[in-house]
Amino acid sequence: MNGKTSLATVSQDSARPTDFMYAVGRLKEEHDRLNEQVKVLYTDALEAGRETDADTALRLLGGLRERTVAFALQLEAHSEWEEREMFPLVSDYF
Repeated sequence: MNGKTSLATVSQDSARPTDFMYAVGRLKEEHDRLNEQVKVLYTDALEAGRETDADTALRLLGGLRERTVAFALQLEAHSEWEEREMFPLVSDYF
């Protein structure tokens, strides 16, 4: 091998396999949730773009902006977690 530990070995011999599995589960859950939020933002943007009434369009865009800012904060927090915890953990195994 190349000095790295295989996943089979990790699950059988690691002192922290539950940490690895927890991190992988969290990664999947957060990616699924973030991807779903992107789809909703996209749909909402399309709706605002189709709106012909200026006041309604501005209201829709204001709400979209608020949700986009909230999403960006969640994405930043997720990225920081990946950098701080997930990537170092994965690099130990690959």
